[in-house]
Amino acid sequence: MSRSAVLDIFATSGSPVLERVGLLEAPAHFPPDLPVRLPEAAVSFAAAGLRTPRVVSGTPLTLTVRTDGVDAGSRLLVNIRDWDRTLVRQIDRTVGTLPDGTSGFVAAGVQLPPGWFDTEVGLPDHGDTHVHLIPGEIAVLPPVDAPEPDDDAEAWVLGHHLQYWRSAGPHEPRDYSLAPDATETLAAARSLGLQSTRFHPPMTTKWWHVEPVRGEWKFSDELIEAPLDADISVLGTLDGTPRFASSAPPAKLAATKGWPLNWAVYPAKNLADWRTYVRTTVTRYRDSVRAWEIWNEPDSRMFLGLPDGTDTPERVYTSLVSAAAEEIRAIDPAIIIVAGSVTAGGQEFLVRAIQDEGLLDHCDVISFHGYGRVRASDRGADAFANLVGAIHQAAGPGREVVIWDTEAAIGTLPEGRAGLRIAETELKGILARRAAGINRLYFYNGFRRDDPLHGDFRVLWGYDDRRPLAIQPLLAASQWLLAGSEFETALVDEPEGAHVYVFRHADGRRIAAGWTSAPSGSTQYQQTGPFVSGRIFTQTGADTGRYEGGVLPLTTSVRYFDQTP
Repeated sequence: MSRSAVLDIFATSGSPVLERVGLLEAPAHFPPDLPVRLPEAAVSFAAAGLRTPRVVSGTPLTLTVRTDGVDAGSRLLVNIRDWDRTLVRQIDRTVGTLPDGTSGFVAAGVQLPPGWFDTEVGLPDHGDTHVHLIPGEIAVLPPVDAPEPDDDAEAWVLGHHLQYWRSAGPHEPRDYSLAPDATETLAAARSLGLQSTRFHPPMTTKWWHVEPVRGEWKFSDELIEAPLDADISVLGTLDGTPRFASSAPPAKLAATKGWPLNWAVYPAKNLADWRTYVRTTVTRYRDSVRAWEIWNEPDSRMFLGLPDGTDTPERVYTSLVSAAAEEIRAIDPAIIIVAGSVTAGGQEFLVRAIQDEGLLDHCDVISFHGYGRVRASDRGADAFANLVGAIHQAAGPGREVVIWDTEAAIGTLPEGRAGLRIAETELKGILARRAAGINRLYFYNGFRRDDPLHGDFRVLWGYDDRRPLAIQPLLAASQWLLAGSEFETALVDEPEGAHVYVFRHADGRRIAAGWTSAPSGSTQYQQTGPFVSGRIFTQTGADTGRYEGGVLPLTTSVRYFDQTP
């Protein structure tokens, strides 16, 4: 009598030696006419007939599975799992012939909660044996309605150096123009809750761009107008000296490439020329660009060149800010002036400029670039406390200082599940900044594959936009749950590794965001504050139930807690 059997092969992981090989009788539910096999499967999601890696929750999705090696009429299971491996949907279908002649099936009307999901396809009744597949991943975003940023420098704003433009030329100065998909890129950015973009790049407000030849002005208005049309504000930058005005030494002036390192990084020989550039540019955009940042990373000789025998870089930089501020305030005193813009290692420069040169007398906001500090965001606001404390101490007692982080990112974010850890750290960095008293953040940068910097920074979009990046739903959920709120207080228990931050909405509602850095990876944090009971939301915005008795269940991932009775 014939019996179904399966081949059993066992080896210790990492060892080339097989420990056991043999035949085992197949379980009764194993169909004798269906051999063990691992067919190929490709999974894709579509909305309104278009393949998509990212949708807003509530959007009906069509799930298409194409198979190779599975007979028509065979049943397949699709398990859709959140990134913590929780099963959220299971779809059971029979393999047939698709309109394009391939085998597989289509499931229409699939709806998923907010989150980031991947798929696995398997044969029913085969336990954990699943087919090999090309991941079918999708980010489902909460319905973000982040407020438009206003002229208040103290309101929380999330920004990005959005690449909705194209550039031509091997080096700066380059020509910039709108990309063919600029409208779609900006709309997608707004759907993630982004509220502002910083111009560095594109370099179209730089002095060398707008006045390459004395008296000949060249503005790229369409690059300013495009984000504004998408309800995204612009942080302009005033920076970069054209060759005719530069104080660079002769060898630098002779260089073909102007920025960085050559003539464009040196200040003007005559501050009157700098004033003319500031006045002309700010006047042109006075109704559209309501915040200007003066120079980029002046603490670095790569970006602020100083001829031999000049004053200290702090004094030279402050003189540029002072002159620019006089011109801007004469045009409109409500325009926000941002100064500092130092590198991750520029704390001492910033302190000296504030303390010794009076930098704060000429600006409304102090900015910095927080790259290295983000990696320490697991420990909460402490990652930024030293810098914020040093700025306030240099300012002196009783003087309030508004602080922005205008350029920061850990680095390239891998697509799919591989980018989860970095994405979580970036999210903690957002919350830690807000708790530390930082009012605005600009991620750097969403470069396309054809840009020279694409290998260094890629934060929000994958190269072909077919696989979602983990940070997309995290940003959207944070902007959705905390939209319009202000940081109120910290409920922190450092010995237990708890980091809990409370945000208050204008109507009095509160929501807490928290995680744990405890070695155990989870903490039942008992607090005596206002959070007695309410709903728990994951870092992607999915509702996962309730908490009671003031006990907040923290994990290494961010969770949000509201105050619903």
